[in-house]
Amino acid sequence: MATQNLSDRLPTPDSTTLQGMNDVDSFEAQAEKTVVVNDNENGLTYAEVSSGGGPPPRVTTNCSQSVQDMVDIYPLIQFGTTRGNYSIGTPRSGDNSFESGGTPPTGGGKFQGAVLMNNNKVFAIPNSYNGTTYIYNPGTNSWEDGATPPSGSDKFSGGVMLPNGKVFCVPFNYKNATYIYNPDTDTWEDGGTLPSGSYKFAAGVLLPNGKVFCVPNSYNGTTYIYNPDSNSWENGGSQPSGSSKFSGAVLMPNGKVFCVPYNYTGTSYIYNPDTNSFQTGGSQPSGTGKFRGGVLMPNGKVFCAPFSYNDTKFIYNPDSNSWENGATPPSGTNKFKGATLMTNGKVLCVPYSYTGTSYIYNPESNSWENGGTPPSSNNNFTGGVVMDNGKVFCAPFSYAGTDYIFHPEGSDEYPYGDWMLEPFFNKL
Repeated sequence: MATQNLSDRLPTPDSTTLQGMNDVDSFEAQAEKTVVVNDNENGLTYAEVSSGGGPPPRVTTNCSQSVQDMVDIYPLIQFGTTRGNYSIGTPRSGDNSFESGGTPPTGGGKFQGAVLMNNNKVFAIPNSYNGTTYIYNPGTNSWEDGATPPSGSDKFSGGVMLPNGKVFCVPFNYKNATYIYNPDTDTWEDGGTLPSGSYKFAAGVLLPNGKVFCVPNSYNGTTYIYNPDSNSWENGGSQPSGSSKFSGAVLMPNGKVFCVPYNYTGTSYIYNPDTNSFQTGGSQPSGTGKFRGGVLMPNGKVFCAPFSYNDTKFIYNPDSNSWENGATPPSGTNKFKGATLMTNGKVLCVPYSYTGTSYIYNPESNSWENGGTPPSSNNNFTGGVVMDNGKVFCAPFSYAGTDYIFHPEGSDEYPYGDWMLEPFFNKL
């Protein structure tokens, strides 16, 4: 996948190009230099191609404009710069297999999801894990201790990196106020009083306005928006009722949120932050236990990770507001929990109880491809995150081994390549 100069294919920037940037003067001075997009999913980083040395300085977007900024700024971008110790445009081969990381903490039901922090370490979201070893350092390939987390089982399900660099842990069965981790001080901090109930939210999404949309699981109320500025919860519009409705969500290029159906079979699965309401999508595939998590593909469509779903309609197209067929997925139940878009533009479906090798979806060829044999046990991983070295950290759930790092194959892989902006071209 070749590196491109986006200015060759996009319109000349206008006076609104830098709208929403916190440090406009500083960024304008760097506009002819190169830019890394999605450095920490909330910011832009610029650097000379020949600068070398350590990570470049950062210009961070105003998160309330993050989606618009991503679109407005891309006419200025010329790729080929650095992030961490890796260069965009430098091929990095892998063998498409699971590699050994440091020995993770013991126990079952440990982590549910992961977040890449600003320090390039991985914060594994505690589910039923109550110990302190929940930070993975890819630089040393080892686990590190953090402050003692809140206790309990089935606490959190997924996490979100807030604009301030803190990690918001999405409450699942957790009912107290201490659900925010501050990596700068290595402390857990209180958020606002949570809505009541059990098995509330399945995941979270950072909205363009900087607030967090918590994806309703068995929660049927309206208090599902967390505002980090006021450290409080706000009401959204009425949502569809039911239990175990959604299992994840994806922020689409149009600024709306696609909620991934699990047991939900209706059509009200699109949340619109502008109107603070749920909207109707096209008729979705029938059945329960369908999908666990989703990901935005380079073509702007949403891939839903098959859990116990074995049919072909697992792709949602926001332009046509309809579901489309993909290639026949591998069969079975409890297959995948989560999906991660890799640096080669393909989708890694995170193996949960799936032990086969067809867990990579290629959107360009609309086919499933083989990877190396995953660990042969049940309830392995729940969610994953791409690290700054281009490898995928799969969050150990009940897995006790060390093969939880997936290394994509291919000499054409480019970390944080220009395909990451593809869904946003001319969308807003």
